[in-house]
Amino acid sequence: MTIIAPDPAAVRAYARKRCEAHPANFLQHVECLDTRSGERFEFQLMDPKDPWYWQRVEVLDWWIENEITLILKARQLGITWLAAGYALWHLLFRPGTRVLIYSIGEEESQIVIGRIWSMYMSLQKKPFLIEHVKKITPKADSVPTEKIVVRHADGRTSTIRAMPATKKAGHSETAALIILDEVARQDYALQIHTAVIPVMGDGGR
Repeated sequence: MTIIAPDPAAVRAYARKRCEAHPANFLQHVECLDTRSGERFEFQLMDPKDPWYWQRVEVLDWWIENEITLILKARQLGITWLAAGYALWHLLFRPGTRVLIYSIGEEESQIVIGRIWSMYMSLQKKPFLIEHVKKITPKADSVPTEKIVVRHADGRTSTIRAMPATKKAGHSETAALIILDEVARQDYALQIHTAVIPVMGDGGR
């Protein structure tokens, strides 16, 4: 009996196609670093029996299906981590898109950018998920504080940018995904929300 082993390149290409099709398929490959405890953890979005599977069906799929969502939640549920992973998926698999992140202040927005960067760096262990893009910002491997930019093979760039939650924020920007983190604690949440609605355009979230 002849056994034909699958072509490794074809296996990687298929896996990347699945990641492009749905962020849950992508996030199973990502490793997260909790800078408070130093612990590493992974998303559990593929097995319906997993206790954290609810993050997919009740949150991630909900985000995908709706243009505007608002979550009133307890702390320590990993929702900001999930949003950061969703942002990274846009960066890598939606050429030409921009993600804007508004948090309570500049430092808090930078923390979210740092989380996304740590997830991006974890993919160096699985280069087939990032080799189709070229990192533009940050230079070298320094930790970004404001934005992450990659260039896709067709020349289009995708960006994730931390924005100041100021009274004038949100104007003159366009984005495919806008994350208002800790919005209940933002002094100018109403003004920012009003400003970013037209920013989303058709198909934005």
